[in-house]
Formats: sequence, C-alpha cells, structure tokens
Amino acid sequence: MNVLGLMRLHTPNSANDQTSGLEGFISRLRVSHSYIHGKKKIKTVQGFAHPSPKFKQDFPPFGTSHSIKFECAELQATGKISVFQYFKKKYNIELRKPDDPCLNLGNREHPVFVPPELCEVEPGQQYNKKLDGSQTSRMLQFAVRKPAENARRIIDQGARLMGLSMTNPNLTEFGVKVAPQMITVRGRILPPVPIQYKSGKSPKTFTTLNASWNMAGGTSFSDGRYLRNWTVVKFGRNDIGAPDIGKFREYARNCGVGSDEPAHPEGILVELRTGKFNQESDDKAIERIFQTAAEKGMKVLLVFLPSVDAFIYSRVKFWAEVKFGIHTICSAGLKIRVKASPDNNFKPPPGAVSPDYCANIAHKFNLKLGGLNQTLPSEKMGILRDGKTMLVGMDVTHPSPGSLPKSPSIAGVVASIDGRYGQWPASMQTQEGRVEMIKKLEEMFGERLDLWQKTNKGALPERVIVYRDGVSEGQYRTLLVEELPQIREACKKRYPGGKGPKISIIVCGKRHHTRFYGTNAQSIDRSTNTKNGTVVDRGVTMEKGWDFFLQAHTALKGTARPTHYVVILDENGMNADGLEALTHNLCYLFGRATKAVSLCPPAYYADLLCERGRAYLYQEFNARDNVTTTTDQTFDWDRAPWLKGVHAALKDTMYYI
Repeated sequence: MNVLGLMRLHTPNSANDQTSGLEGFISRLRVSHSYIHGKKKIKTVQGFAHPSPKFKQDFPPFGTSHSIKFECAELQATGKISVFQYFKKKYNIELRKPDDPCLNLGNREHPVFVPPELCEVEPGQQYNKKLDGSQTSRMLQFAVRKPAENARRIIDQGARLMGLSMTNPNLTEFGVKVAPQMITVRGRILPPVPIQYKSGKSPKTFTTLNASWNMAGGTSFSDGRYLRNWTVVKFGRNDIGAPDIGKFREYARNCGVGSDEPAHPEGILVELRTGKFNQESDDKAIERIFQTAAEKGMKVLLVFLPSVDAFIYSRVKFWAEVKFGIHTICSAGLKIRVKASPDNNFKPPPGAVSPDYCANIAHKFNLKLGGLNQTLPSEKMGILRDGKTMLVGMDVTHPSPGSLPKSPSIAGVVASIDGRYGQWPASMQTQEGRVEMIKKLEEMFGERLDLWQKTNKGALPERVIVYRDGVSEGQYRTLLVEELPQIREACKKRYPGGKGPKISIIVCGKRHHTRFYGTNAQSIDRSTNTKNGTVVDRGVTMEKGWDFFLQAHTALKGTARPTHYVVILDENGMNADGLEALTHNLCYLFGRATKAVSLCPPAYYADLLCERGRAYLYQEFNARDNVTTTTDQTFDWDRAPWLKGVHAALKDTMYYI
C-alpha cells in the first residue's frame, strides 16, 4: 500500500491534518522507495518534516513539497529550490500531491525529506501503538472463540505452528516426542456462594446461579445511603428529561438509595462541539459547569454524555474529582432507556426507562456515598469473620503506546476500612515510568492504616492480607525486597511497641496462557466453559511454592481465563483450602455488580483506581491524539495537571468506582 493511501485511510478528510494524531500513527513505520535508480530501499519513518534550527531551516512545521526549500549545489541551482522542484529536476518525477506533508526518513540531526506518495508500506509489520475503542472492539470480536473451537485449534494447529509436531527432524534427532493431547489435571468446583441483602430491617440471603443473582422485590442494599445536593447535567442534546429522572429515583429507591428532588429535574444542558479540534473549548465548558455546581453546593452529579467519548469522560472526572470534590456517574448516550430486542421482536414503549440500568447506577451511587451493597454470611468469611483483618489491593499501571515520552506510571492502593468489606477508599500517586514496584508505598499504606484506625475507634488491624496485581513471576523476590519493607515501616510507625500485624501477600495474574477445558458434562456450563468456582492447585502449578488457578466467574463470551494466585508470603497461617475458598467467596463482593467477578475485588478495585489516574492524565497518555502536542514534547513533572490524590472532599470515598 502506498503511504499516502494509508494516510488517507487514517484521516479521510485531509492527510495534512496533523492534529488528528496522524504523525503518531505513521512514526516508526517501515516504508520502502525505489526512485533512486530503481533500487528498493527500506527506511523507518521518524515523523513528518519539521524545521531544524541546526540547518537554519525556516519552513513551517509539517512541511510539504512546496514549502520545504533548500540550497542544492548538486543541481547548480540559483538560490533555494523546493522538494517538488528537486524531484522534477533530479529524477524527472512530477509529484501529484505536493501539498501533503513530507516524511522524515532520516533523523532529527540529519533529516531526509521524502514525499509520501513515493513510499510504500512494508507488509507484515506489528502495530505497537494503542488501539482506539472501535479497533479494540473488533480485535476482541475476532479473538473470541468458544472453548471447543479453541481447544481444537490448539491440538490441530498449535503444536505444528510451534514446531513441536512429530515430523520435526530436530526433535526426532534428540529423541524428543510431544504428545498431541492436552495434559489432564485434577480440579475442584467450589460451591456457589450465597449473597445477603436487606429485607426490611433484617438480612435476607439469596442463592446464586451461575455466579449471578438478581435483587428480588422487597430487598435493598445492606446499607443504603440518601442522595442529597445533587443534580443532572446533559452534555449535548438528548430527550432525557424529568420523567426519566423520576423513574431513576423510583428504581434507585427500590434498591435502597433514597433521594431529594434534583436541583434541575430536566437536567442542565451543556452544548459541546466535540471532536479533536474543539477539545480546548469543550474542556473550558466542562470546567465552568463544575465550578458552578461547586459554588451552589452540589455534591453529586449524574452526567449524561453524548456518546462514548474518552476525552469528555476524562475531563469530567478530572474537574469533578481532582479540582472541585464532586462525585459523578456518567452515562453514555441513551443507555438509561430500554432497548429493543431483535431476537424476540420486543419493542419497548417509547421512552421506557431500564430498571436494570438504573439499579446499576444506584449501585455506584451507594458506594460513592459510603454505603454497603451486598454482604456474605459470616460462615463464608473465613479468617475475616472477626473483622480484624484489613484487605488491601495494590496495582501499578504504565504509560500506553502514544503517551508523551517520560510519562509516569500510576500506583494505586485500596483497602477495606472495617469488618464489612464493602468500602474501599484509596491512595494514588504517580511515579517514574515503567517501574513496577510502588516507590511511595510506605506513605500510601500508612494512609490506609490511618483510615482503618479512624473508622475502628483507634484500633489497628491484627492481620493484613494483600492482593497484589500486575507483578510478573520474575519480580516476586523484588516485591518482597522493595515493597514489603515499606509496609512494615508504615506499621512500625503506628503500632504500639512497633509490633505490626501479621502479613500475607498474594500476587494475582491474568496475563498468562493457561486455559482449562472440562472433561465431562458435570464440569462445564451452558457455554461449555468450566463451571464458575473451578480451582486447580496441582499438575500445572509451581513445583516449589504455593499457587492456584481460580475461575470464580461465568464467562459470557469466548473461553474463560482463570486468575493465577501466587502466595509469596503468609504469616497468618492460612491453609490452601481456606485461602482458595476465601478468595472465591470475595469475588462475590464486588460492589457494582450482581455477579461474581474474575479477579478478587481488592485487586480489581486497585486496577479501576489506576485507570482513573490514567483519565486524569488523558492528554499526556494520549499525546498523539492531542491537538496541542508537539513532536519534541515530553512529560513535564513541574507543570503536570495531576500527580497524586484527589480533592479533600473525596479522599476517603470510593470516588473511582
């Protein structure tokens, strides 16, 4: 494919639209040209043509074949000639698209400017940059396969593609044979976990089916909160109005979240222009609405976005949570409405509001306001039953492709605050990019201990169990050397006599290639995945160490991926069966869902927390899509819009949920 054609596909309106992230898209692309004596040369694109002060170049950024001019003794030209003129005189090539930006196929010190229409994209290149939303969606749809199909491909094609087939002469020469069948291991299926809500003033227990449940009529959250000082904001025009908000209040009340009338029942309309060209003006409009809301004493905003727009969402969260201390819940498009179902020809009444979607919003509101959604019966809490154990989740997320150079990583720590294990406030900070170990863990862990102590009348936890996400196998020892001492130091400063709690650390891993396929009808569900509650702790686990695979959830699509849990420290004397059961049971306590989740909630919450930090630095982490980004810009720690924490009004809440 011609490079100019690729540029047109990326930016249909104009290949010269540098604000669209086009330069970030083509940088590091391998291309070839053959205009020099017909000989093919392969080069790497460094970016578009930009003036270099070193060579006293004075053409504008994103220089074109017409705008780039230089002195050329080779052609004995009088004065400067343009790139367009050079190719005409030197190679007898008359460029058809001279107004498109030239490519730099050299480097910053020694640039070589070539028109894109003369270059071809080399095939078979891996795309290492961040995918946008639609690309990610299409990639996942392509990758999703049913378990039987996945297993068949592994057996039929996997060994051959890996060079492990019986016909490989190298294996035969060394007497190595690889069986084409999968290894069979023994596993267990843990029993379904009952869930408790409230009926009247008493707890009511629900049985779960396929790791899912519904809040039946007459039941409500275990500790429902009341919504005051709130209003509705609509970014962009839609027909959501007072009747919709009235229905939401009704459905939320049924869940246990009562509310006053919102300050603006019809919603405050904020017109946005949207699009990459209008980000600056849209950002100012978003700031103004939250400044006004804060001045009027609003504590919570229900925000309706025009569509799934990552930029608008990130700026809403930044201004609300970092600058003005306001809780927000965002809803994209008309998701609050009941959708028609083509499968059964169901057509809802016009404007019908979805009870399930409203209940989902109510779950988030209640958590943000300090409430408790569901609980487990005490007999399912194991070592947590006495309420003297603090559960902790920790994670670090790193800059994605397309971020500014030298962008930071974001570390997050969440922790329970009492024996109900329903509220998980958090600490969050940036740190040096691409560093997995949490550098300021002592400070962050200390904040979690302080809040536990404040909530529990001065008492500190007797036990601490940490679920640490995102650590690779080669970093287990590093975690014990770099993070554990910080945890102990934070405890030493707060516990009388310096005697801290007993600590256990479990590493959670989702990025692995282990999959399980049931061997009989009793071990699989309707989707032919292994049943929720499947645990494997032998056969494919570590020879030396304590680890297990747990699939707590029911996979909705494709082949279920279990989570790999590795115990690298246990001072609490837990046994394998007890820890496996506890981890499984906790997966039913994820507060914003009525189903068990695949990752133990402390780690899951820490992951969500770090994603919220990414939203605060959206423009820095998506630099190639940012209108104001220049090619030589790097992350500026002194001028960064955010580096740690949130507004004081939200710091002890689950603002990130």
